[in-house]
Amino acid sequence: MKICIVTTVGITQKYFYEPIAQRLCEMGNEVTLIAAFGTGFELKTSKIRYIDIEMKRGFSFSQFFSMPRILRKLFIANEFDIVCYSTPNASYYCSKALKGLTSFKLYFQFGLRYEGFRKRTLNYAISKFIEKETCSNSDAIRALTQKGVDELLSNNLISRDKNVGVISHGGIPGVDFHIFYPMPNNVKQALRQKMHISQSVQVIVAVSRLTKDKGTETLIDAFESLPIDDKTLIIVGDYDETNSISDKHRSIIKNDERIIVTGWISQECINEYLNIADVFVHASRREGFGEAVVEAMSCMLPVIACDIPGPSELFVNNESGLLVPRDDIGNLIQAISLVLNDKAFASYLAKNAYVVAKKRYDRNKVVVEICRLILSFQGKKK
Repeated sequence: MKICIVTTVGITQKYFYEPIAQRLCEMGNEVTLIAAFGTGFELKTSKIRYIDIEMKRGFSFSQFFSMPRILRKLFIANEFDIVCYSTPNASYYCSKALKGLTSFKLYFQFGLRYEGFRKRTLNYAISKFIEKETCSNSDAIRALTQKGVDELLSNNLISRDKNVGVISHGGIPGVDFHIFYPMPNNVKQALRQKMHISQSVQVIVAVSRLTKDKGTETLIDAFESLPIDDKTLIIVGDYDETNSISDKHRSIIKNDERIIVTGWISQECINEYLNIADVFVHASRREGFGEAVVEAMSCMLPVIACDIPGPSELFVNNESGLLVPRDDIGNLIQAISLVLNDKAFASYLAKNAYVVAKKRYDRNKVVVEICRLILSFQGKKK
């Protein structure tokens, strides 16, 4: 079977879809990945076909009209049996490009982008229109969580008779426990020494792009007001100008030596930062799932996340993690303080989180389930 997977940028393919594509190839299928890969992108395997297209994140009115035509030519030439797409821009372009073609249109819904904008704004209206059009044009929709499905229905983005469901347990592609795992204490201490971080420092870590959407401003405000003197905040990620944080918060990061922004680094290095931390904080304002949360849980790290669809479904509040209201700096400060000051409670949360991650999100299980899902649409061409 000829399968095509499309995302807006190559990093999504690399971290989310390559393991699935590899498995599909091993099962005898032809797999093509399409995205804005850019130069220097490392090809994982020669079995997968990569097509580099210059798609942009954020709103691009020129691509809004041109990209569906470009993709349509590709789809006609290749006659894929199934085209699977995710991320807002790529999904809209694909759903438009495939209208009238025989390929089965499978939409992996990664969250509602319009929730990151204020209501009654142009960005909100455009994002909601794009989401509704994408859902309408797709033959089947699989959201990352059940709350994601519920939101599609409650916001009238899909009809009740739509072919809709949840992707596996929600993780794409699940956690590789060979990469993300709890290190022994002596190794953690050695890593801190190597990174010039004192053993006495309370380390808070977050893994995300630095954007308003990802709650970076809330996280920084909470860190600055946290009533702990010996503290460090490590943000594993880089600035994203499509939803940029304020100049005020950029200035705080620049001038506060206790805040470290790593830029994009390898997953192995992310594992090291997770292992030297005392708590993981995910302050995102909207999320389809929250892969970084599960990776932190896999490192037996206590996690704090906002009570939003996605992260709120990954663990049980007060048992395997802590949930706080979105954009609530005060509650976030209280949650961080509780975990950092009560080591027994932190250990309780961390151990339970690890059990949940291992049971539900092991990559070996999740990849098989997602491949079965994709292949289940074989022969259902329109």
